Amino acid sequence: VNLASTNNPPAPLRYLTSLAERRMVKRYRAHQNAIRASTKPPFRLDYFHQVDDPHSHLVALALRQIETTYPVDIQSHVVSPPDRMNAPEPDLLREYALRDAGQIAPHYGLIMDTREASATDIEQCEVELSSIPQDQFLDKATSFGALIETPKAEAATRTTSPPTREGNKLRRRLGHFSSATVCFEGNWYWGLDRLYLLESLLCELCDRPNDHLLFPRPKESGPEDASKLSLEIFPSLRSPYTAIGFDRAIALAKSTGVQLEIRPVLPMVMRGVPATMAKGRYIMTDTAREADAYGIPFGDLYDPIGAPVRRAYSLYPWARSMNREIEFLSSFLVNAFSRGVNAANNRGLRQIVEFAGLSWSEGKKHLDTNQWVAEIEENQRVLVDEQGLWGVPSFRLRNAEGNTFCTWGQDRIWLVAAEMKRLMGQ
Repeated sequence: VNLASTNNPPAPLRYLTSLAERRMVKRYRAHQNAIRASTKPPFRLDYFHQVDDPHSHLVALALRQIETTYPVDIQSHVVSPPDRMNAPEPDLLREYALRDAGQIAPHYGLIMDTREASATDIEQCEVELSSIPQDQFLDKATSFGALIETPKAEAATRTTSPPTREGNKLRRRLGHFSSATVCFEGNWYWGLDRLYLLESLLCELCDRPNDHLLFPRPKESGPEDASKLSLEIFPSLRSPYTAIGFDRAIALAKSTGVQLEIRPVLPMVMRGVPATMAKGRYIMTDTAREADAYGIPFGDLYDPIGAPVRRAYSLYPWARSMNREIEFLSSFLVNAFSRGVNAANNRGLRQIVEFAGLSWSEGKKHLDTNQWVAEIEENQRVLVDEQGLWGVPSFRLRNAEGNTFCTWGQDRIWLVAAEMKRLMGQ
């Protein structure tokens, strides 16, 4: 079942899809137990490298350290960028990846080396990497740096080159779509962000403590007082990542005293952003393991795409007038993604409203109005046009001088905290 194909599925399809997604999470967790019971060293890691992807450059740098620390056999493969079904905004993604990789690298003790390259230069690097022995791949890949294709017109029209075809085929067969990824026993680890999970599993399999990881998860701790800063959070109500990140972002805001504004947007699929089955499967299992790592309940879900999101947003202005907008959004996410509440009917919505400490008898008077539409559309315009972002949850941090920092993802809450410290001179 591919719920990404419809914005407002009928009740039977919504039920079947939600059931499939719950089973997906359960299978993932069962698979982890199987790995722990049967996998022996040396551990094969398949790494998928894109020469003009800044995050691939950082992962290649990190893997050079990992291969000297753990009993692993790293098999590296050259791949092309993800297709438009999985990366519908390639130009925005390219620009954001460059900015994002540059922002996170210093926090992991890495230096991102970039250089401009033509399409011909890039293909030559792909040819060279595809023809050298495996034990030379990572050294050679990192020596190239992160290639930035110029001019942009070439980058936008670049097609799959012969050296990447075998890597693309293997990546697709193993069930993924992106670069800067490591596959181990059916688990996928994207970017530096998930290496702490890979390392933790390797430590467990090697019966060693995991308190000295090479690339640990950064802490989400901000300054004691960020009251001179403003933080905008852009959540959606159908995002698994928002479901496990919203309360953490709110906790950061409350602990720092930052001036907070919540700016909800429609889910990506409801904004016309496509999603493949492979991408949906990865997001669901990735969210499950991130939730497990943070100790957040997740997986007993009932997909709220379509009408449930719109009906919830129709209640949002009223919830805000009652000073309970944060509690309302949090309640929706918790109930939809960890308590299996069906928000498509009034019984489910009533549970969500009352869970947020609000009155259903009052709330239902505002149900199915359209006062929310203009606000949500404006939030989406700001997200895309002003910030160059499209995913959720996204964040915009500003100081009194107008300096702005924007980022995207529940796995960038720590970076928001770090930027708070920087902007406060700490």
